[in-house]
Amino acid sequence: GTVELALGACIGIRRDVIGFAFDEDLEAGDDAEFVASLRDAGFAMAYEAEVTPPLHLVEEEIQSLAARFFRYGTSSANTLLRKDRPEISIPFALPLYSSLCRGRIDTPRRFEEIADPRVRQAFAAYELVLLGSLLIGYLDQAGRILGREIIRLDRERLDAGWLEIERRTQTDFAWDGDWGRLPIDFERLLTPRATSAPALTPDVAANLARHAPLVVEPGSDPDLDRGGDQIGRRSEEVWATVNELLGELSAGRLPAAEEAIAGRLREGGIPFREGVQTLETIALGPVSAA
Repeated sequence: GTVELALGACIGIRRDVIGFAFDEDLEAGDDAEFVASLRDAGFAMAYEAEVTPPLHLVEEEIQSLAARFFRYGTSSANTLLRKDRPEISIPFALPLYSSLCRGRIDTPRRFEEIADPRVRQAFAAYELVLLGSLLIGYLDQAGRILGREIIRLDRERLDAGWLEIERRTQTDFAWDGDWGRLPIDFERLLTPRATSAPALTPDVAANLARHAPLVVEPGSDPDLDRGGDQIGRRSEEVWATVNELLGELSAGRLPAAEEAIAGRLREGGIPFREGVQTLETIALGPVSAA
């Protein structure tokens, strides 16, 4: 009952039931537009708990990861501005991207549940790259659609910078353990501690600021922020649910284990990635000042 949009690259359609198809005018974002059209037509979304979940393993390097999240950003801009779908927007992208370019995000994903500090730093660095790539794709495409420059992108040099980030993760934060048995300890989130920004935050910020700088003021933008109220309400709901979850963990009513936490998040319709980032933020707060 909480599923809003079922997105994916492998969707089957009953032609005798559904009288419309994917929007071929969109080079990206057609799946989001299709599912939003399903909801407009009165089709309900359902989560089938008994189905074996797909395991999506993609062996790729940092450039292909960055390129994939760039496309995701492009998709969100297309569906917002070409199809008037504010529910798929990234509101307040300008100030968020500005903070990322300055290395000043207060609550970056720190992966505190990963016990090994080297792996923790590598995961956090890649998360910053993914966030930056998502926002670049969004702002670059939005500028093209709106006919005004928002960022000035040098894709070739940006990609070269990502390769350097990858080299740093492999030399400074190398780990030779079994990735299938990565040590995870969610009880770490129950112990308050001072946390700092991920180690490679300045490197990610420098690559963005040099090769994809903002050329507009990073304030509110009426064209880009139309979904802010809707997504803000959703964020408040996620925060409240995860706060309850943290209380259950602290009281020992819920095991501090991945599957138990994932199941509790599913009950609230919250993706694991979003939920754990919120859990980390509530438990540990903003990063400590450098």
